[in-house]
Amino acid sequence: MEEEPFGTTADAVIWGLRAMSARLRGERPPGITTARPCLPEDILRAIDHQRRQRRFTATHLDVLDRWALRGLAPSRVDLRDAPDRRVWDDVMRALAPGLIRRGIVRAAGTNRGRPA
Repeated sequence: MEEEPFGTTADAVIWGLRAMSARLRGERPPGITTARPCLPEDILRAIDHQRRQRRFTATHLDVLDRWALRGLAPSRVDLRDAPDRRVWDDVMRALAPGLIRRGIVRAAGTNRGRPA
C-alpha cells in the first residue's frame, strides 16, 4: 500500500494523538484506512520538540489534547471556541513546517502529482 501524506497538519495531529491514546488503552487506533508516512510517535515527537523549544505552553498542550482527542479542531464560527481556536491555530502554524518537510503533511497546493 502506498503511503499517503496527510492533507493538513490538523489531520496529522488528530490522527497521531487519537492513535496514541487508543494504543495506550490497548485498543486499535481508529480510522486506519490509508497507509501513512509516519507513526503516531512521530507526531508526538514533533509536538514535544516544540514544547522543549518553549514554543508551546501548558495551555497549548491542553487545547491540543482536548480537541484532538475529540477528533476535530475548534470551530471557526462558534464564538465559544474562539480562544481555543487561536491557540489551536498557533500550534498548527508551529508544527506545519516540520511535518511538511518530513513528508508527513502534503505541502499546500500539491496532490502527489495529480490535479488538485
